[in-house]
Amino acid sequence: MMKMVKGEKVFNIDFSQCKESAGSYGGAGGKKKGIIYNGENYMLKFPQDTRQQKLENSYSNSSINEYIACHIFQSLGIETQETLLGTYNSKIIVACKDFTNNGYTLRNFYSLKNSVLNDDNNPEDTELNNILQVFDKQTQFPQITAHILKKYFWEMFIVDAFLANNDRHNGNWGFLTNLQTNDAHLAPIYDCASCLFPLDTTDEQFKQKLKDTNSLIFRVEELPFSIFRIKREKINYYNFLAKDCYDRDCLNALISITERIDMKAIHKIIDETPYISDLNKEFLKVVVLNRKEKLLEKAILENKNISRLYVNETDIPSKDFAGFEFSNTSGMDKIRDEVLVKEQSSINTQKPTKNDGDKPNIDEDKPSGPSGPRM
Repeated sequence: MMKMVKGEKVFNIDFSQCKESAGSYGGAGGKKKGIIYNGENYMLKFPQDTRQQKLENSYSNSSINEYIACHIFQSLGIETQETLLGTYNSKIIVACKDFTNNGYTLRNFYSLKNSVLNDDNNPEDTELNNILQVFDKQTQFPQITAHILKKYFWEMFIVDAFLANNDRHNGNWGFLTNLQTNDAHLAPIYDCASCLFPLDTTDEQFKQKLKDTNSLIFRVEELPFSIFRIKREKINYYNFLAKDCYDRDCLNALISITERIDMKAIHKIIDETPYISDLNKEFLKVVVLNRKEKLLEKAILENKNISRLYVNETDIPSKDFAGFEFSNTSGMDKIRDEVLVKEQSSINTQKPTKNDGDKPNIDEDKPSGPSGPRM
């Protein structure tokens, strides 16, 4: 079994040689097993069996994508579970380091919501307004203020939007609590296996999608939806961020996260990931670039609440944006300028030459709507 050197990435670890731990792990999304690796507890997550869905491959890329997504979260300065890639009986798995220790146990948001809102509210309910109410009303963890909760939640939400996560719910984020000391703090980000379209697994799928511009744009504007809801409807990330959102904490997180995205660092994470083909890596790079430029940056440019603040903060009703502060105004200026330059450059390259009398179709990258490609 390969040994881990501190500070170095290690792959090709055969976890089937590790001793099983006494840890037990719940949750859906595939088999889980507790093991001890280099003297520390890890949870092995096996790829989800997709045979019942009649897909081309019997197993999803969930292990690979969890590893990549967690490292992207970390690259943005967000505390995230530590992950390793390896195999167990020849099956590719992700090993997630157990972050419950020193008397701390994991308590998910589901349980906090259940203790704060009245019995008429289903704790499994992911209605956004109810979740935001819990942030303001909860008193069980006085050291975790409403401000801390909102910042954590919205930054998680924005990165989930960036990484196309369709499975962030009340049961896979939460708190570490210590009953002996009565201490509590937010848990690291975990459970990111549904990011970056894990059901795409074959080179043929990647090749087809990379060729189809409409389908790539469709994956920004229509896919996936968040599990969180507004008036019982799942949130469309694109519509919410670019058109509907007026929450000052969400908009602040949108700008802050977009500023912190380092595409070179993300490309390095993807390039150094083993077990996947070059086409898979290219597909992942295109997905994250599109979602950065055509989702996050475009939302900053188009959301009228940001535009109104940018021009004149007094245009926004104080009851909605009292105390609104951008994390870095100069950073927002830079992002806006970059988006405008890219869009203007795109329009200029599509202008007809003197020898071409045909009018260019500047909408050619737009999906064809509900009747367009669905994947």
